[in-house]
Amino acid sequence: MRCTAEAYRLKRAHGIALRLSTRGCPHFRRLLAQGVELADSNLDTYAQTARRPLSPHLQVYRPMLTMMMSITHRITGGGLYLGTLLLAWWLIAAASGEAAFATASWFMGTIIGRLILFGFTWAIFTHLLGGIRHMIQDSGRGMEHPQREYLAHMMCWGGLGLTILAWIAAYAAR
Repeated sequence: MRCTAEAYRLKRAHGIALRLSTRGCPHFRRLLAQGVELADSNLDTYAQTARRPLSPHLQVYRPMLTMMMSITHRITGGGLYLGTLLLAWWLIAAASGEAAFATASWFMGTIIGRLILFGFTWAIFTHLLGGIRHMIQDSGRGMEHPQREYLAHMMCWGGLGLTILAWIAAYAAR
């Protein structure tokens, strides 16, 4: 009976962190419902045969700039979704009438609204540069040590620089 119940017991008894799927295993649920304890002799056999490589995560690797920029690319993608909802609210308010547009414009003009717009602008440029970075690396270029660090710095500082330039240009055009 090689199922995840043995892994669960091994994990509980010895603190060994095995990444296994325990949901949906009928043996696991049946054994837990019956309160069956597994023999310790099965633990060594199971530990030798069932070890699988774990996917990398932040508890295994020390955070590096390239890793953080990849995570930032994903987070800014989610932020763009929320910013698009804000943009849709502003456009719907503009189409709805003068009172709704005045309310939306008032909110965008407050400090909180401007911080949200600044963050949205930063997310646009950072996600854009992250996409360019991933496209370059998907072509097989920029994978060596100095190039991948340069691309990560370009994404990090380029997004912030382009955001500041866009806001300077917007205020100059006012």
